[in-house]
Amino acid sequence: MLVPQNSLAPRTLTVVGPTTTATQPHPVDQLPGRLRRWQRRGLLLLGLALLPLQAGCGEALPQNLGPVLRLSGDFNSWSKGEDAPSLKWDGSHYVGVVELPGDKLQLQLYAPMLGQVLGKLVGPGRSASVPGQVALQGGGNIEPFRLSTPLPTRYQLDYEPRTGKLHIDLAEDAAMGLPEPAALLVTALRGSDKLPPAQRAQRAQALRAGLRDSHTELPLQVGTADSRGVTFLYLDPVDYPELSVVGDFNRWTTGSDPMAFALDGSVAYLARRASGVRLEYRFDLHGQRFADVSNPEIAWDGAYVPPSPSNILGGNSGELNSVAFTPGYVEPGSRLRLLQLPPADNGAVRPQVLVYLPPGYAQPGSQATRYPTIYIHDGKDALVRGRYDKTLDRLATAQQLPNVIGVFVAAPADPQQRLALLTHYADPTYPEITPKGDTYAKFLLDTVLPTVEKQYRAGEPRAMLGVDLAGPFSLQLLWTDESVRFTRLASQSGRFGWGDPNLVDSPYIRLLAKKPNPRIQRLSFDWSDADHPQAQTAVHEAARAALTAANFAGKVQFAKQASPLPMPWDSLRERLDNSLVFLMGDLTPQPK
Repeated sequence: MLVPQNSLAPRTLTVVGPTTTATQPHPVDQLPGRLRRWQRRGLLLLGLALLPLQAGCGEALPQNLGPVLRLSGDFNSWSKGEDAPSLKWDGSHYVGVVELPGDKLQLQLYAPMLGQVLGKLVGPGRSASVPGQVALQGGGNIEPFRLSTPLPTRYQLDYEPRTGKLHIDLAEDAAMGLPEPAALLVTALRGSDKLPPAQRAQRAQALRAGLRDSHTELPLQVGTADSRGVTFLYLDPVDYPELSVVGDFNRWTTGSDPMAFALDGSVAYLARRASGVRLEYRFDLHGQRFADVSNPEIAWDGAYVPPSPSNILGGNSGELNSVAFTPGYVEPGSRLRLLQLPPADNGAVRPQVLVYLPPGYAQPGSQATRYPTIYIHDGKDALVRGRYDKTLDRLATAQQLPNVIGVFVAAPADPQQRLALLTHYADPTYPEITPKGDTYAKFLLDTVLPTVEKQYRAGEPRAMLGVDLAGPFSLQLLWTDESVRFTRLASQSGRFGWGDPNLVDSPYIRLLAKKPNPRIQRLSFDWSDADHPQAQTAVHEAARAALTAANFAGKVQFAKQASPLPMPWDSLRERLDNSLVFLMGDLTPQPK
């Protein structure tokens, strides 16, 4: 407990502990002569009438705590020595610029002249954010206060002992040396707590536009050496601060890593020190969890997905996690990314497209490599229920298949919408289906394909794989595309009988009899008699006969599954190896 002596002659300050009493020079005596005289005069005139900082026992502390305060915390192993960052007395405040990592920090201010610490955040909230102001308590055994910093950079600290308030902001030169996206964040946040609401809203909008225009993927990778890490950003306003980041780094615990809010809650951030690791995460808002829409790097969460009674192929079930690579981490295995498609002219919602990148895609020395490409319909179900990405991994590791880029195009969850999207012809058995195959083919050829090849090192040859009605759809595209952008086809349980009540003289089978473009290289068909009647043996035998007439010898494989498994994707996956190896195995580099 601190007991002030006679204020008319404040030469010493007695520090009273539980069992001992000691005296030490008053910090006024440590100041330069002119300032000391001014300070004494002020004390004589005012008689310490200014608001005091409260000591731990409730006694008044002097407003001036010595020439400097030192910043101590978990970022510097709680050092209070001369190597700790300092805030210097300017006559009314303690001010200083300090270098801090981006993280959730525990901090104290330490007055070395008095042996006192300032901490223990006063007021609501679990931690302080930047920019912001917090009220601190002082004493001999005070808990640290918590501060969430958005980036590893320089911060301006300003402590006013008269009120006990500490203001924290990004320093004037905080953006120096930072990559452009991090500098945009500094520009948005610095000084924003002193702006009117309209200007804070403008700052938030400018940040969103700047990150979008620079094609920035979140979270940000920031820092060097021991300060390396990532900064998660949430760029949509929320109604009240119940937003946190959950992930494999905090056992998916809601509230364990709350986000800090700025710009009136229209921007939230969470910085975390980490390097050389891969993190899976999601946002948690009021108990609802969802992936980061600003981060295309994703992974299926692996949770069991029950069968869908209304859609035997699945209907796009399964949840996706976002994936963050911290500085220094390069993924050695395969990856999944959401394709960033341009918006539709009419504002329509476009199918989700997930891009499989093979092992080694980002490794040093691979940047000049272009990969064969395979486009797979019913893409999300093929990943979640069929695990086709793992089949690509396994076959490539066994050198039965080259490393390929896989483009997994999701189908509508509604079965009727899916059938409409995948057919070019009406079927008398399904009068409710209005064919939209031409529209879907145009979307694939004019939007998906060029976007994939602009964003990734995807090249030729291009193959296409379709299940059920997506098999004949793929055939129609190969046969009718005058540019012959796809030259290989795999059909699994293809419903080539669609459009004909007798099944064996359908529009697709008649198309097969037409002379194909000589650039078409390989066709693979697999099926079982457990499939839809439009895809069973009689239909595939008619397709085989049509291809024979088209003189396609040596380029086609038909494979019937003798004992199909009960679940559709299990059965499809069992025959996938054979179809893929025939389709693209000839592209595997041969040993010299």
